[in-house]
Amino acid sequence: MNRNFRQRIATALVGLAMIAGAPLASAKEVVKIAFLAPLTGSVSADGIGGRNSAELAVKLHNADPKSKYEFQLVTLDDECKPSVGVQVATKASADPSIMTVIGTYCSAATVAMVPVFIRFQVPVVVWAAVAPSITYGQKTHNIHRVSATLINQNRVAAQFMTKSEHYKTWVALYDTTDYGKEMFKYFDQFLKEQGGTMLASFGVPPDQQDLTAVLTKIKELNPEVIYFGGLTPLGVRVLKQMDQLGIKAQFQGTSGMVGPSFVKGAGPALAEGVIAMYDMKPVEDLPKCKVASVRT
Repeated sequence: MNRNFRQRIATALVGLAMIAGAPLASAKEVVKIAFLAPLTGSVSADGIGGRNSAELAVKLHNADPKSKYEFQLVTLDDECKPSVGVQVATKASADPSIMTVIGTYCSAATVAMVPVFIRFQVPVVVWAAVAPSITYGQKTHNIHRVSATLINQNRVAAQFMTKSEHYKTWVALYDTTDYGKEMFKYFDQFLKEQGGTMLASFGVPPDQQDLTAVLTKIKELNPEVIYFGGLTPLGVRVLKQMDQLGIKAQFQGTSGMVGPSFVKGAGPALAEGVIAMYDMKPVEDLPKCKVASVRT
């Protein structure tokens, strides 16, 4: 246990004892946990879903009479923006009453937070962001992750699309955040290993609305597949504008657009047949999970 972490625990417990005016052993020790997520903005549905899951986990933990600690969740909105992410990461990391930080959903925001987490040496668990650079190559032991990186999903995608689906030609369209660039980097690498051909690649800002110029160029190249590296809002715009331009290529996405928000945004008719990879078993196959199967 590093010195900073021990100091946080000591400070929090002394403060609790002073407030309660009682010995430390008289009640459960309170542990504050910061939960960072995009609670507003274009991907807020994913952030709110993560927050709700965290709140449920805390509720179940606190209801267990055998639990030694009482957890308190402090939620902070990073808006899926690197600049805002740095602000909330600093707020959580600098607060001595907060024992650990769980965050966040967007890779671009999480990558920006990493230097803050390293500087404060606060224990961090990444709950969703998949960019490898969040942990790979970092000379620190305080940042951990429960989500897989995007490397394996792109390796499997390249194998599946070439060997099982027998596609041969691609054009990539990805957002210019760390997330989109790393998605394209690894898929392009694994595609070449599998013998596929990347005809061209185009990076666009994640908030770009009109994609006509880029998609017109892609249509001229006539690829069998359009590989998309980005999140749901941009993915929906790409798919809708592909349809408007009469582009019949297979639309292939990544984990950043898996979920009901993509189907709702694109509409069931357009979403039907879209292929995307995700690094986990179907939710209905996980222990203790009983949900209706939703085909996307």
